[in-house]
Amino acid sequence: MILKFFQKLDNSISYLFYNAINEKKFLKYYFKKKKITFIDIGANVGSFIDLIENSLNIKKGYLIEPSLNACHKLSKRYNSKRFYIHNFAMSDRNRKKKIFYEYKLSSQSSLYKQNKFFNAFNDLKKISYIQTKKFDDLMDRNILIDLCKIDTQGEEFNILKGMSYFLRKKLIRLIKIELTISRSYNSTEVDYAKIINFMTKYDYKLVTISKIKYDKNKVTFMDVYFEPSK
Repeated sequence: MILKFFQKLDNSISYLFYNAINEKKFLKYYFKKKKITFIDIGANVGSFIDLIENSLNIKKGYLIEPSLNACHKLSKRYNSKRFYIHNFAMSDRNRKKKIFYEYKLSSQSSLYKQNKFFNAFNDLKKISYIQTKKFDDLMDRNILIDLCKIDTQGEEFNILKGMSYFLRKKLIRLIKIELTISRSYNSTEVDYAKIINFMTKYDYKLVTISKIKYDKNKVTFMDVYFEPSK
């Protein structure tokens, strides 16, 4: 009886207080000592790459970032032959020019202009034009990608549409996507349901949630991982 009581108590505590995983432990357990090839779409200045470097054995890393200033910082920090840094944006089509809104808080920069959802992050630094590329046209179709991260402030669904070949062939082993729950940019829909349905269509299942972000006690964003169904 006492043992059952403490088991129930432990389950209740876990349910109430552990609403996200330890991402570093998850990745280490998932890939173990395997040498991985990863692609970071929306690399910004490298926070996710730092996590990868401290957790996994990297074979190759492709860093995609539309901000030229952020790319310069990436080049200084990751000048190893393992890393390939590209200054363009990813989308569902190849375009020569697309408006890019760069904010003072670089992680909020986007192909879309912010609305007033996050007033503290609305300081626009500059507007420029950036080239966009389609994942299926950019990447070698013979390559197996162990890990792909997509965090692009509103363009996630279009990027996924542009990698349909890789998804259909199950050439990406694990995909991390930032799901937008609240509409914080103009000209974008709240697309988390579309993303989940799209991934289900390609037989990718949601594995875990690594981070949940709140504003005024409401969920605004969450980082989720998908893998091919077995």
